[in-house]
Amino acid sequence: MAAAEPPQDLQRKKNRRTSEDGLPLHGFSSRLQELAPRSPPPPVPDPAPLQTRAMKLWRAFPVNNTPNPAKTPL
Repeated sequence: MAAAEPPQDLQRKKNRRTSEDGLPLHGFSSRLQELAPRSPPPPVPDPAPLQTRAMKLWRAFPVNNTPNPAKTPL
C-alpha cells in the first residue's frame, strides 16, 4: 500500500508558511515566541493583612540562614 499524499493546498501552505489569508503559520513554540513580547507582566497584588503581619514579625525576629529581611520587599 502506498503512503497517502497530503492535499495540494496543504502542501502549498507548508511551503509558503502562510495561510490562505496571508497570515504566517506557527507551531506552538513559535507562537509563544511571537506573543511573549506583547504580553505585559501581571500586576503584583498588595499583600493580605495576614501576610503583612507575618513579614513584620519575620523582620522583627530573624532566624539564622534566612534571607536578609531588610532586603525583602514587603
